[in-house]
Amino acid sequence: MPSQHYEQESFIRIRPTWLGDDYTHNVYLSFRMPRGGDEHLAEVAPEHAGRVLVHQVAAEYDTRVSDSGMAHGRTQLRPDYSLAPNGAPRDLVEIRVWMRAGEGRGATESCAWLPMGVD
Repeated sequence: MPSQHYEQESFIRIRPTWLGDDYTHNVYLSFRMPRGGDEHLAEVAPEHAGRVLVHQVAAEYDTRVSDSGMAHGRTQLRPDYSLAPNGAPRDLVEIRVWMRAGEGRGATESCAWLPMGVD
């Protein structure tokens, strides 16, 4: 996954429909580096620099996809789930998913890879 400073659309959306009636939120993952539009990230929010961030948005507000992109309500950052490349895996209990981030091959400062599994 490329860093979000390359393009605003550099993210992964997870729609945990496997939760059935417990499906209430979609989850977004983004990798943030202090470059481009995020150039001051290390100063403003150093805890987010170089990490994969996890956001959630209520599923009912994340439903419109059009040619001009996606529209959704305000996302909620889940700092308790942020991932450092090559750090410990995280278990997103609410959606029964585990994740781990690693450094991108040959571009350790600009991308991360994410193996995931469903519990």
